[in-house]
Amino acid sequence: MRIAAETNNAVREGDIAPVATLDNLKYVGVNTIADIEAALDEHGEAVVYFAKEILAESSLNLLSSGICMFYLCYVMVARNYSEAEVANYLETMSIGDGDDRDLFAKELVSTYLSYSNSS
Repeated sequence: MRIAAETNNAVREGDIAPVATLDNLKYVGVNTIADIEAALDEHGEAVVYFAKEILAESSLNLLSSGICMFYLCYVMVARNYSEAEVANYLETMSIGDGDDRDLFAKELVSTYLSYSNSS
Protein backbone atom coordinates (compact mmCIF):
# COMPACT_ATOMS: atom_id res chain seq x y z
CA MET A 1 0.00 0.00 0.00
CA ARG A 2 2.86 2.40 0.74
CA ILE A 3 4.30 1.96 -2.75
CA ALA A 4 0.90 2.76 -4.27
CA ALA A 5 0.53 5.84 -2.07
CA GLU A 6 4.02 7.16 -2.80
CA THR A 7 3.71 6.61 -6.56
CA ASN A 8 0.11 7.85 -6.86
CA ASN A 9 -1.19 4.49 -8.05
CA ALA A 10 -4.24 2.46 -7.12
CA VAL A 11 -3.98 -1.13 -5.84
CA ARG A 12 -5.63 -4.07 -7.56
CA GLU A 13 -6.20 -6.63 -4.81
CA GLY A 14 -5.59 -10.34 -5.19
CA ASP A 15 -4.13 -10.65 -8.69
CA ILE A 16 -0.47 -11.40 -8.03
CA ALA A 17 0.78 -14.85 -9.03
CA PRO A 18 1.64 -16.53 -5.70
CA VAL A 19 3.82 -19.25 -7.25
CA ALA A 20 5.94 -16.74 -9.15
CA THR A 21 6.30 -14.67 -6.00
CA LEU A 22 7.41 -17.71 -3.99
CA ASP A 23 9.99 -18.63 -6.63
CA ASN A 24 11.36 -15.09 -6.62
CA LEU A 25 11.55 -14.99 -2.84
CA LYS A 26 13.22 -18.41 -2.64
CA TYR A 27 15.84 -17.27 -5.13
CA VAL A 28 16.97 -14.51 -2.74
CA GLY A 29 16.83 -16.78 0.31
CA VAL A 30 13.47 -15.70 1.70
CA ASN A 31 11.64 -18.89 2.64
CA THR A 32 9.34 -18.16 5.56
CA ILE A 33 6.95 -15.48 6.76
CA ALA A 34 9.55 -14.58 9.38
CA ASP A 35 12.12 -14.18 6.58
CA ILE A 36 9.74 -11.86 4.71
CA GLU A 37 9.17 -9.76 7.82
CA ALA A 38 12.90 -9.54 8.54
CA ALA A 39 13.75 -8.68 4.92
CA LEU A 40 11.08 -5.96 4.79
CA ASP A 41 12.26 -4.56 8.12
CA GLU A 42 15.82 -4.42 6.80
CA HIS A 43 15.12 -3.34 3.22
CA GLY A 44 11.71 -1.62 3.38
CA GLU A 45 13.00 1.86 2.59
CA ALA A 46 15.05 0.53 -0.32
CA VAL A 47 11.98 -1.30 -1.65
CA VAL A 48 9.99 1.95 -1.71
CA TYR A 49 12.94 3.79 -3.29
CA PHE A 50 13.22 1.15 -6.03
CA ALA A 51 9.50 1.24 -6.72
CA LYS A 52 9.47 5.02 -6.99
CA GLU A 53 12.48 5.03 -9.33
CA ILE A 54 11.21 2.23 -11.58
CA LEU A 55 7.58 3.36 -11.65
CA ALA A 56 8.61 6.93 -12.47
CA GLU A 57 9.37 5.64 -15.97
CA SER A 58 6.17 3.63 -16.21
CA SER A 59 2.69 4.46 -17.42
CA LEU A 60 1.13 2.10 -14.88
CA ASN A 61 -1.56 3.52 -12.65
CA LEU A 62 -2.80 0.28 -11.09
CA LEU A 63 -0.48 -1.94 -9.06
CA SER A 64 -0.97 -5.53 -7.98
CA SER A 65 -1.26 -6.12 -4.26
CA GLY A 66 1.96 -7.66 -3.03
CA ILE A 67 4.09 -5.91 -5.66
CA CYS A 68 6.50 -5.05 -2.88
CA MET A 69 7.64 -8.69 -2.89
CA PHE A 70 9.00 -8.28 -6.42
CA TYR A 71 10.73 -5.03 -5.50
CA LEU A 72 12.12 -6.69 -2.37
CA CYS A 73 13.71 -9.34 -4.57
CA TYR A 74 15.17 -6.66 -6.85
CA VAL A 75 16.70 -4.94 -3.82
CA MET A 76 18.09 -8.14 -2.37
CA VAL A 77 19.68 -9.28 -5.61
CA ALA A 78 21.07 -5.81 -6.48
CA ARG A 79 22.59 -5.12 -3.06
CA ASN A 80 25.83 -6.90 -4.05
CA TYR A 81 26.36 -4.46 -6.96
CA SER A 82 26.81 -7.34 -9.43
CA GLU A 83 25.16 -6.80 -12.80
CA ALA A 84 25.93 -10.44 -13.70
CA GLU A 85 24.17 -11.68 -10.56
CA VAL A 86 21.15 -9.48 -11.26
CA ALA A 87 21.06 -10.58 -14.91
CA ASN A 88 21.15 -14.21 -13.77
CA TYR A 89 18.22 -13.56 -11.43
CA LEU A 90 16.26 -11.87 -14.23
CA GLU A 91 16.99 -14.74 -16.61
CA THR A 92 16.11 -17.41 -14.04
CA MET A 93 12.84 -15.65 -13.24
CA SER A 94 12.11 -15.00 -16.95
CA ILE A 95 12.02 -11.24 -16.48
CA GLY A 96 12.80 -9.41 -19.70
CA ASP A 97 14.99 -10.84 -22.45
CA GLY A 98 18.37 -10.37 -24.13
CA ASP A 99 19.63 -6.80 -24.26
CA ASP A 100 16.62 -5.55 -22.29
CA ARG A 101 17.54 -7.90 -19.44
CA ASP A 102 21.14 -6.68 -19.38
CA LEU A 103 20.00 -3.06 -19.45
CA PHE A 104 17.51 -3.69 -16.63
CA ALA A 105 20.22 -5.45 -14.58
CA LYS A 106 22.44 -2.38 -14.99
CA GLU A 107 19.50 -0.13 -14.01
CA LEU A 108 18.78 -2.15 -10.85
CA VAL A 109 22.41 -2.04 -9.71
CA SER A 110 22.53 1.68 -10.46
CA THR A 111 19.33 2.23 -8.50
CA TYR A 112 20.74 0.36 -5.51
CA LEU A 113 23.93 2.40 -5.68
CA SER A 114 21.89 5.59 -5.83
CA TYR A 115 19.80 4.44 -2.86
CA SER A 116 22.93 3.57 -0.87
CA ASN A 117 24.39 6.99 -1.53
CA SER A 118 21.18 8.73 -0.48
CA SER A 119 20.66 6.94 2.83
